[in-house]
Amino acid sequence: SSVNIALYTNGIGLTKLSKTEQGVLVKSLNRIRVSMDASNADDWAFYKGRDAKLFQQIWIALSNLKTLRDQLGTEVKLGAGCLVSSSCEDRKIMDFIDIASQFGLDFCDVKYLFESDGTKSAYRASSSNFIEIVDEIMQAKETKKYGDMHIGLDDNFVIDWYASKMGLENYDIIAARRCWMARVGRKVTIGPYGGIYPCSDAANPGVLKVLNAEPRMAVITNFENEQVIQNQFSAFWQRSRSKRDSFDPPTHNYCVPSNSG
Repeated sequence: SSVNIALYTNGIGLTKLSKTEQGVLVKSLNRIRVSMDASNADDWAFYKGRDAKLFQQIWIALSNLKTLRDQLGTEVKLGAGCLVSSSCEDRKIMDFIDIASQFGLDFCDVKYLFESDGTKSAYRASSSNFIEIVDEIMQAKETKKYGDMHIGLDDNFVIDWYASKMGLENYDIIAARRCWMARVGRKVTIGPYGGIYPCSDAANPGVLKVLNAEPRMAVITNFENEQVIQNQFSAFWQRSRSKRDSFDPPTHNYCVPSNSG
């Protein structure tokens, strides 16, 4: 069976690539997703602790990748993600989706903010304002307001929205209890040091700090020998298929949305 390879990045490195290097990405990858997490430069700079000028440069880098992809005729999907936080909430969520559409991206996703050390103020999905935003997003999806761009919502947001529509106060029966990506076993992430994780967000340093590296499923130890890498990954994959439900903590829901396409 074929293997899809995706690059998940904060996008800063994309701004430094030559056209040749950009070409390697669009020809080699199936998916490129940038964690933007804001709808304007000031909020982005505050949240990321980076120079605000990079915000626009990253969007331009994505646009350049799209142009190059179209020229080369490759099928790599380009998208961006946004964490709902104090830097991106209420109308700013729609602003983020608008920008993603304006730059012609194939997909975007909206997720919960995972607080690893209590220093970031999470925005609660129970807010009536957010329910209204989800209403607007659902309507936009139905009317194809953003054309073919796919909008993925964190499973928890969708659950809260449906529960609100149905008037449910206790809706544990429809709440996700385990990491969707790990349970289904369809995606894994290889981190910069060879660690294999059930999803891209499980490899997040903040998550690793909280969960004491529990999400790590395996480690690739030799990058110099292609056959060794293949053997190590194959052995891991066989283990993961038979024991995948034990790899994620029971309450770990922080992952790329299962409806992200």
